[in-house]
Amino acid sequence: MNVYLGDSGLAGDCGGRREGGGREGRKKQGGDCKLLGSQRMHGGPACPSVSPSPPSSPLFLAKWQLRLPSLLRLHRGPHRTRPPFFPRSPILEKKKKATPPPPPPPPIKIVTRARRDPQTLPHAGKVGTLESTRRLKEGEGASRMFRNQYDTDVTTWSPQGRLFQVEYAMEAVKQGSACVGLRSSTHAVLAAANKPASELSSYQRKVFRVAEHAGVALAGLTADGRVLSRFLRNECINHSFVYEAPLPISRLALRLADKAQRSWKRPYGVGLLVAGLDETGAHLYYNCPSGNYFEYQAFAIGSRSQAAKTFLERRFEGYNDYTPEQLIKDALSAIKETLQGEKLTSANCTVAIVGRKDDGTIEPFQMIDATRIQEIIDSMEAAEEAPPAEPSSMQEEERTSDAAPMDI
Repeated sequence: MNVYLGDSGLAGDCGGRREGGGREGRKKQGGDCKLLGSQRMHGGPACPSVSPSPPSSPLFLAKWQLRLPSLLRLHRGPHRTRPPFFPRSPILEKKKKATPPPPPPPPIKIVTRARRDPQTLPHAGKVGTLESTRRLKEGEGASRMFRNQYDTDVTTWSPQGRLFQVEYAMEAVKQGSACVGLRSSTHAVLAAANKPASELSSYQRKVFRVAEHAGVALAGLTADGRVLSRFLRNECINHSFVYEAPLPISRLALRLADKAQRSWKRPYGVGLLVAGLDETGAHLYYNCPSGNYFEYQAFAIGSRSQAAKTFLERRFEGYNDYTPEQLIKDALSAIKETLQGEKLTSANCTVAIVGRKDDGTIEPFQMIDATRIQEIIDSMEAAEEAPPAEPSSMQEEERTSDAAPMDI
């Protein structure tokens, strides 16, 4: 009796009668083997011509795994149960175990590093540390830390109620060249320092005529200043054409402030000193990039303008009674304070004046000639270099007469 082991590992009979055997089982003719694979699988009597493989051997399990899809199609029924002669493969049992889902990824934390406060450095001492702690409590440290989240748009407010884009425009004004303005009851003077971008280039104009009775001096981005001066010039022309009268300086400053309130545009990075004359007298206004405007007796803007402000604060109380010549001298002195040791000449400064003459006629806004500016500068230097005047003989006699006699 010859026995053949088919593709599925079941023993089939040699006479063509087999259970799950391969194609070669039909070709073998000889003997009759009544032993089925199920008997061999469950420990039945084995065929003497074949050494059966134990059900737990790897070869036996590998053959059943290869034949498993076709057997499942044969035994698929309404009950859908596993046939009793299927072996339990450890590989299939491992697949049946449900793997737990992977844990969710941790949330991403965005951490921004704040710039170190120089007062919190180790060499700052206890006072600096307390000061930085106070700033953090008041929100200044938080504004530095999260400033980059609120400075991308001019319409975005920070939690501290600040518009950083407007503050950056105001900082641009502080980086520009210095400009000075002062006024009396009848005249207004504007002066600006001329600083070229390099030694090979010329300087940019800082003082512009807006109308016959008004002009502006700017500090900051000169391109924005040209745009705003053109806007003011158009406003003055339209007002004089409609009303046949010059535009008042207060209304001119107001329209310039309204021009800055455009939420869909970036703020203008320029500050303007508006000086002019109307029916109420001479006026001086400062227009900020934020849209605010203020009237001043004397004011200075631009780089190192604090030195000029200090000079003007000591002398502004008498400006209402000053003559045009005295106003020009104080304007040049204030510009000299911002140069930091550089010599003041007619080449590095510009001065303009507007006012009313003694006969009541208007002196139009005009630039003062460089020759006249140099003459005024020379007279100022000569007055500084002159020695103090000695007391006269009459003053000495008065002092001796008033002195008490010495006791002998």
